Amino acid sequence: MAEPTLQTSFIPKKSLHSMRAPSSGTGVFLVIALVLFLASLTVAGVVYVRRVSLDKAINGPQGLKESLATAREAFNSDLLTTITRFDLKLSAGNELLNRHVTLVPLFEALNQYTLKTVRFTSFDYESAGGVPKLILRGEAQSFESIALQTESYVLSRQFKDIIFSNLNVDNKEKVVFELSMNVSTDLISYKEFRRR
Repeated sequence: MAEPTLQTSFIPKKSLHSMRAPSSGTGVFLVIALVLFLASLTVAGVVYVRRVSLDKAINGPQGLKESLATAREAFNSDLLTTITRFDLKLSAGNELLNRHVTLVPLFEALNQYTLKTVRFTSFDYESAGGVPKLILRGEAQSFESIALQTESYVLSRQFKDIIFSNLNVDNKEKVVFELSMNVSTDLISYKEFRRR
């Protein structure tokens, strides 16, 4: 039988060249970082050059500010003053027209929606707080006429908050009353009247 050989050294006899350390990939990250750095430097340079050129175009001789100042001096200031005054007058006239009131359509609506059995003896108009209001006194042939009159005004949609009060029968067997009601602002607006 053969004798087993005993290993006297623990140092390997094979070459270690075949064992290499694995590559860590830092080279790829370094290249990417370098490319990004160069790109950011390029963009910063372009932005700086663009800013300087725009600054020269605006503030430099024959720039936009200079052109604007020249155009402003060339513009006729008297004409500008005249146009401004005319615009103010037009605005004031338009405001007056928008607030102007005409009672013609109101009387037409009263004529159209008032029953033949109802007659008014007094007419008061007021506009408190921008809400046009009528206070009318009159007489009707009966209480039924007043009820029908209320319905007629409600259906017209021109009158709101219709209140008949102080109802009494006079010595002629007529029902006397006081009527208060709000009027639609479109009904008395001169501007709306002109559009019809």
